[in-house]
Amino acid sequence: NPSTPARVLKQLAEDENFDVKMTVARNPSTSGEVLKQLAEDKYIGVKMAVAKNPFTPAEVLKQLADDKLIDVKMSVAGNPSTPAEVFKQLAEDEDIGVKMTVARNPSTPAEVLKKLAKNNDSRLEVPLASNQRTPTNILEQLAVEGAEDVRMAISKNPSAPFDVLRRLAGDKVDEIRYGALETLL
Repeated sequence: NPSTPARVLKQLAEDENFDVKMTVARNPSTSGEVLKQLAEDKYIGVKMAVAKNPFTPAEVLKQLADDKLIDVKMSVAGNPSTPAEVFKQLAEDEDIGVKMTVARNPSTPAEVLKKLAKNNDSRLEVPLASNQRTPTNILEQLAVEGAEDVRMAISKNPSAPFDVLRRLAGDKVDEIRYGALETLL
Protein backbone atom coordinates (compact mmCIF):
# COMPACT_ATOMS: atom_id res chain seq x y z
CA ASN A 1 0.00 0.00 0.00
CA PRO A 2 1.62 3.28 -1.11
CA SER A 3 0.02 5.11 1.80
CA THR A 4 1.77 2.97 4.40
CA PRO A 5 3.63 5.31 6.78
CA ALA A 6 7.42 5.42 6.42
CA ARG A 7 7.97 4.30 10.02
CA VAL A 8 5.84 1.19 9.41
CA LEU A 9 7.74 0.36 6.21
CA LYS A 10 11.01 0.74 8.11
CA GLN A 11 9.80 -1.68 10.80
CA LEU A 12 8.51 -4.16 8.22
CA ALA A 13 11.89 -4.11 6.45
CA GLU A 14 13.35 -5.67 9.62
CA ASP A 15 10.90 -8.58 9.48
CA GLU A 16 12.45 -12.02 8.91
CA ASN A 17 9.68 -13.03 6.52
CA PHE A 18 10.78 -13.00 2.87
CA ASP A 19 7.36 -11.97 1.53
CA VAL A 20 7.11 -9.04 3.92
CA LYS A 21 10.54 -7.75 2.88
CA MET A 22 9.70 -8.16 -0.81
CA THR A 23 6.48 -6.21 -0.35
CA VAL A 24 8.37 -3.39 1.35
CA ALA A 25 11.03 -3.41 -1.41
CA ARG A 26 8.31 -3.06 -4.08
CA ASN A 27 6.44 -0.27 -2.30
CA PRO A 28 6.80 3.10 -4.08
CA SER A 29 6.73 4.88 -0.72
CA THR A 30 9.66 3.00 0.78
CA SER A 31 12.45 5.45 1.61
CA GLY A 32 15.82 5.36 -0.09
CA GLU A 33 17.39 4.54 3.26
CA VAL A 34 15.23 1.43 3.67
CA LEU A 35 15.77 0.39 0.04
CA LYS A 36 19.52 0.70 0.58
CA GLN A 37 19.22 -1.58 3.60
CA LEU A 38 17.10 -4.12 1.68
CA ALA A 39 19.59 -4.11 -1.23
CA GLU A 40 21.95 -5.98 1.09
CA ASP A 41 19.37 -8.61 2.05
CA LYS A 42 20.31 -12.29 1.91
CA TYR A 43 17.32 -13.12 -0.28
CA ILE A 44 17.78 -12.68 -4.03
CA GLY A 45 14.07 -11.89 -4.47
CA VAL A 46 14.33 -8.95 -2.09
CA LYS A 47 17.37 -7.60 -3.95
CA MET A 48 15.54 -8.01 -7.26
CA ALA A 49 12.51 -6.15 -5.92
CA VAL A 50 14.74 -3.27 -4.82
CA ALA A 51 16.46 -3.28 -8.23
CA LYS A 52 13.08 -3.11 -10.02
CA ASN A 53 11.62 -0.34 -7.85
CA PRO A 54 11.63 2.87 -9.95
CA PHE A 55 12.12 4.90 -6.76
CA THR A 56 15.33 3.15 -5.76
CA PRO A 57 18.12 5.75 -5.41
CA ALA A 58 20.75 5.86 -8.17
CA GLU A 59 23.58 4.90 -5.82
CA VAL A 60 21.70 1.76 -4.76
CA LEU A 61 21.10 0.81 -8.40
CA LYS A 62 24.83 1.30 -9.06
CA GLN A 63 25.62 -1.01 -6.16
CA LEU A 64 23.15 -3.67 -7.37
CA ALA A 65 24.56 -3.50 -10.91
CA ASP A 66 27.78 -4.91 -9.43
CA ASP A 67 25.98 -7.84 -7.79
CA LYS A 68 27.33 -11.26 -8.69
CA LEU A 69 23.84 -12.59 -9.41
CA ILE A 70 22.63 -12.23 -13.01
CA ASP A 71 18.96 -11.91 -12.00
CA VAL A 72 19.77 -8.88 -9.85
CA LYS A 73 21.72 -7.26 -12.70
CA MET A 74 18.85 -7.96 -15.11
CA SER A 75 16.44 -6.32 -12.68
CA VAL A 76 18.60 -3.18 -12.61
CA ALA A 77 18.86 -3.27 -16.43
CA GLY A 78 15.05 -3.35 -16.65
CA ASN A 79 14.46 -0.45 -14.26
CA PRO A 80 13.38 2.71 -16.12
CA SER A 81 15.13 4.85 -13.49
CA THR A 82 18.55 3.28 -13.95
CA PRO A 83 21.19 6.00 -14.49
CA ALA A 84 22.89 6.29 -17.89
CA GLU A 85 26.31 5.31 -16.54
CA VAL A 86 24.84 2.11 -15.10
CA PHE A 87 23.26 1.26 -18.47
CA LYS A 88 26.74 1.73 -20.02
CA GLN A 89 28.24 -0.64 -17.46
CA LEU A 90 25.53 -3.28 -17.88
CA ALA A 91 25.79 -3.11 -21.69
CA GLU A 92 29.30 -4.52 -21.26
CA ASP A 93 28.24 -7.35 -18.96
CA GLU A 94 29.27 -10.86 -19.99
CA ASP A 95 25.70 -12.16 -19.73
CA ILE A 96 23.60 -11.84 -22.88
CA GLY A 97 20.38 -11.69 -20.82
CA VAL A 98 21.63 -8.54 -19.10
CA LYS A 99 22.55 -6.99 -22.46
CA MET A 100 19.16 -7.92 -23.94
CA THR A 101 17.38 -6.30 -21.01
CA VAL A 102 19.42 -3.11 -21.46
CA ALA A 103 18.58 -3.14 -25.20
CA ARG A 104 14.86 -3.55 -24.43
CA ASN A 105 14.63 -0.82 -21.77
CA PRO A 106 12.94 2.31 -23.18
CA SER A 107 15.09 4.48 -20.90
CA THR A 108 18.40 3.23 -22.28
CA PRO A 109 20.30 6.13 -23.87
CA ALA A 110 20.78 6.02 -27.66
CA GLU A 111 24.58 5.94 -27.28
CA VAL A 112 24.33 2.71 -25.27
CA LEU A 113 21.98 1.20 -27.86
CA LYS A 114 24.52 2.09 -30.58
CA LYS A 115 27.21 0.30 -28.63
CA LEU A 116 25.03 -2.79 -28.23
CA ALA A 117 24.30 -2.81 -31.97
CA LYS A 118 28.05 -3.05 -32.62
CA ASN A 119 28.18 -6.34 -30.68
CA ASN A 120 27.02 -8.20 -33.80
CA ASP A 121 25.09 -10.62 -31.60
CA SER A 122 21.84 -11.63 -33.27
CA ARG A 123 20.18 -12.14 -29.88
CA LEU A 124 20.28 -8.36 -29.37
CA GLU A 125 18.53 -7.55 -32.64
CA VAL A 126 14.88 -8.00 -31.58
CA PRO A 127 15.25 -5.95 -28.38
CA LEU A 128 17.05 -3.22 -30.34
CA ALA A 129 14.47 -3.34 -33.14
CA SER A 130 11.58 -2.90 -30.71
CA ASN A 131 13.14 -0.10 -28.63
CA GLN A 132 11.74 3.32 -29.57
CA ARG A 133 15.06 4.97 -28.68
CA THR A 134 17.13 2.90 -31.09
CA PRO A 135 18.76 5.29 -33.57
CA THR A 136 17.27 5.44 -37.06
CA ASN A 137 20.39 4.20 -38.83
CA ILE A 138 20.39 1.02 -36.74
CA LEU A 139 16.71 0.38 -37.45
CA GLU A 140 17.36 0.92 -41.17
CA GLN A 141 20.22 -1.59 -41.12
CA LEU A 142 18.23 -4.16 -39.14
CA ALA A 143 15.25 -3.80 -41.49
CA VAL A 144 17.47 -4.78 -44.43
CA GLU A 145 19.66 -7.41 -42.78
CA GLY A 146 17.43 -8.68 -39.98
CA ALA A 147 15.67 -11.99 -39.73
CA GLU A 148 11.89 -12.23 -39.81
CA ASP A 149 11.46 -11.67 -36.06
CA VAL A 150 13.65 -8.57 -36.24
CA ARG A 151 11.68 -7.10 -39.15
CA MET A 152 8.48 -7.89 -37.26
CA ALA A 153 9.71 -5.95 -34.22
CA ILE A 154 10.64 -2.97 -36.40
CA SER A 155 7.25 -3.07 -38.15
CA LYS A 156 5.59 -2.49 -34.77
CA ASN A 157 8.04 0.17 -33.57
CA PRO A 158 6.29 3.57 -33.72
CA SER A 159 9.69 5.28 -33.89
CA ALA A 160 10.76 3.44 -37.03
CA PRO A 161 11.38 5.82 -39.93
CA PHE A 162 8.61 6.23 -42.48
CA ASP A 163 10.79 4.87 -45.33
CA VAL A 164 11.61 1.74 -43.34
CA LEU A 165 7.97 1.11 -42.49
CA ARG A 166 6.99 1.71 -46.12
CA ARG A 167 9.58 -0.86 -47.22
CA LEU A 168 8.35 -3.34 -44.61
CA ALA A 169 4.78 -2.78 -45.80
CA GLY A 170 5.93 -4.64 -48.93
CA ASP A 171 7.63 -7.49 -47.03
CA LYS A 172 7.01 -11.05 -48.21
CA VAL A 173 5.72 -12.01 -44.72
CA ASP A 174 2.07 -11.09 -44.14
CA GLU A 175 2.44 -10.31 -40.42
CA ILE A 176 5.30 -7.91 -41.11
CA ARG A 177 3.33 -6.16 -43.85
CA TYR A 178 0.30 -5.81 -41.60
CA GLY A 179 2.40 -4.63 -38.66
CA ALA A 180 4.07 -1.96 -40.78
CA LEU A 181 0.77 -0.80 -42.26
CA GLU A 182 -0.80 -0.61 -38.81
CA THR A 183 2.15 1.41 -37.49
CA LEU A 184 2.02 3.73 -40.51
CA LEU A 185 -1.69 4.36 -39.97
